[in-house]
Amino acid sequence: MSSLKLKHSGGNSVSLNPPTSAPTSSDVAFKLPNADGSNGQYIKTDGSGNLAFATVATGVDGITHANVYRLHTSFTHNGTHTILTNWEEADDASSGKLGSGWSLPSSGVFSFPATGIYYVKSRYYLRCSGENGWPGVGIKVTQNNGGAYDLIADAFQGLSDLSTSSTYSTGAAEGIIDCTDTGQVKFYVEAFADSGSGIADAVFEASSTMNATMVSIIRLGDT
Repeated sequence: MSSLKLKHSGGNSVSLNPPTSAPTSSDVAFKLPNADGSNGQYIKTDGSGNLAFATVATGVDGITHANVYRLHTSFTHNGTHTILTNWEEADDASSGKLGSGWSLPSSGVFSFPATGIYYVKSRYYLRCSGENGWPGVGIKVTQNNGGAYDLIADAFQGLSDLSTSSTYSTGAAEGIIDCTDTGQVKFYVEAFADSGSGIADAVFEASSTMNATMVSIIRLGDT
């Protein structure tokens, strides 16, 4: 079996070897581009044996979508489980986002801008002025646009025997969600807290100028 050997000035060589067995009954031809590509380009095939230089599209080789939403109005919670709805995109001068197709949640329910595997994190910033045994947040996901929701993560604090002065705490729930259909796969963040006689309200603190209670959504790759 023959091979094409190119020897360089250092004495070593580079070899182009044919396949060990012919993939088809006809001859195989390697069709190289006519000129060298630009810096950072790569050689791609069209599936018919033709090679060409190509440039990686912006974002294709990395994260294509990322955004942060934050609670803009504080929510005072005195029940057990309630969907947080007072969301806005982080839009101060130092905030940024990546990708198109983002929208505000509808009644607290978030949609994804494109299919893919997403990392989702919800951080809460709490204030309690008395005993409240387990305030926190959970992330719930549906696969069929409002059907059954699956709790994929939660986080909470143990707050008891507090004085009347305010006590602050923070924590986060996080998970990875597979969005196979942007019209069907959705999620929301629920606030929960203890309730009953003698239990203090839990306040989920908000801000329009920095991230207090917030959600970050990052697309990691294709589904």
